[in-house]
This record gives sequence, C-alpha cells and structure tokens, in this order.
Amino acid sequence: MLAAPADAQRPQLHLPIDCKPGTTCWIPNFVDLDPGPGVQDYTCGPNSYNGHKGTDFAIPNLKEMRKGVNVLAPARGVVKSTRDGMPDVIFRWLDPKKLKSRECGNGVVIDHGNGWESQYCHLKEGSISIKNGQWVSPGDKLGLVGLSGRTEFPHLHITLRHNRQAVDPFNASGGKCGVRGASLWTPEVRRKLSYRPSAVYNIGFTTEKPNPHKARLGLYDTESVRGPVTTLFVTLEMFGAEPNDQVMVRLSTTAGPVINQRHVALKLDRRKARIFHAAGFRQKDRPWPPGTFKADIEVLRKGAAGAWSFEGSRTVTIN
Repeated sequence: MLAAPADAQRPQLHLPIDCKPGTTCWIPNFVDLDPGPGVQDYTCGPNSYNGHKGTDFAIPNLKEMRKGVNVLAPARGVVKSTRDGMPDVIFRWLDPKKLKSRECGNGVVIDHGNGWESQYCHLKEGSISIKNGQWVSPGDKLGLVGLSGRTEFPHLHITLRHNRQAVDPFNASGGKCGVRGASLWTPEVRRKLSYRPSAVYNIGFTTEKPNPHKARLGLYDTESVRGPVTTLFVTLEMFGAEPNDQVMVRLSTTAGPVINQRHVALKLDRRKARIFHAAGFRQKDRPWPPGTFKADIEVLRKGAAGAWSFEGSRTVTIN
C-alpha cells in the first residue's frame, strides 16, 4: 500500500519536463496501485506495470532526445544526490550485471523537506547541471531526458516519496484506484495532465519500406521528402494499444479534401504497451505531385467503459 501523508505536508508539483503534454510528451505509465501481481493506475486503468512506483513522461523518439528536452525541478528543495556517466542505450544491449542497483540510470534526488523527496531517472549522459547541496526552485533545469539505465525508450521517470514510501502524485491519499484522492500537481498542471488511456505519437513519413527501429530513432520525423515519390508511407506509434482497436489513417491536401484513407483493426491477442503501425499511399500509374499533404490518424475503441477515440496529425511536403 502506498503512503498516505498528512495534508499539511504535501508539496505542490509543477511540470517536471519541458514539453506539451499530449502533443510533445505523453504518460505511458503511472504508479501501480495494485498491491498484488495485477496492474492498476489511479483510474483503475491498465497504464502501468507491476510494481511501478513512478510516473513516466515519454518523448517521441531519439531524434528529439538528441535535440535536448529539459528535466525541471517541480518544487523547491535541495539536491540530495546525483549520478551521471551511464550510456544512453536500450538496456537489453547492456550486461545485466552493470545495471544492478543502477536501474535508474543517470539521475537526481531532491529533498523537499518534511520527509518528502523526488527522484528523476534515465537522464541523458553528461547532462546533469546541478550539484549536491544546491537549492533548486520550480522550473530550474536538472538535466536532459535520456535513455540511461533500465529503459527501452527515451523518457523521464519521476518517483515521489514520503518517509521513503512511494506516493502517487495523482492520488496522494494512499487509497485504492478509482477513489478520488488529493492530487499533488498544481491546478494548471493537473489540467494539462488529464488522463489519456492511450495516445498516438511519433507520427512520421517515409518513401521506403517502414522499419520500427528507424522510426524510434526519429529517421521518419521529417517535414519534407524528396520526389519523385511512388509510395508515401505514414508511420506512427501508439501507447496502450488494445485488441480490436480501429486505426484510420487519412491522407489529404492542406486545402482539406481527403485523397485516400486506410482502415485496419489491430489484430492483437492482448494489450500492448507500445506498437508501431504504418500505412502506404499510392497514386494510380503516377508518382505523387509536389506539394504539402496532411496525415490524420484516428484510433477508435469500444469497450466496457464506452467508446473512446484518440487523434493525431502531421503534414509533410513533397519537394
């Protein structure tokens, strides 16, 4: 069971990452509130994994990671500890012995007083910009989002603790999922972090046969492609894909008319934390003309909780 600290001691948290939630970053994993082998996020949804004690803020791909996405202090405190020097690589490529007790990767711990502390994991190697004993305020830069430690995609993992016990910032009352508890986020951040059971992200374009690894590297993260283009592929990734989700990809001109669309029901045997999908578009007997085109992606889902839809879009110019 997670801790249920006294109201008077609870800090108010600002956004710990310099991004736009739902647009340039997403939360694929929340704190797991199920005390047993099952998984429940604070809404009783499945967006976590067994024993997960923090909140993950994911960015689109490694290209964005290399550009630099700032990790920010969410509340005033003093830097308790830091670690740097671990490489930014997918953990499966590393010797497991080198990760033992270092799963967090490059990280920072901040002491907020009254038994409260926060930990930041998977920071980019060489990016930590603060020192032990330094005071920080909300919005101060701690480092950059990276791929260090036990992780498969670039993201920030933040764990909040009170008296060494993990606390879910979305429900700090320490109660069961689905029971409305005190949020530790500021009202503005709380609105930005409204719950999304799934998300479409990392939308891209390519003229070659799509490859999931290249997409995650950010090689399809482009504003333009060079013609002549016989087949224009729209690529995307999705957090929290469910069996029988309906994926619709529409290609249109920027003036509005839909040129073509692809519709597919995902054939999954179980929920997937992350999937890659692509749709190819051709013109009969001729290449695509130069110009700017828009891809609109919609995921439709019907379930016990009712009908849901998730959308994303992006444009590309064929030169």
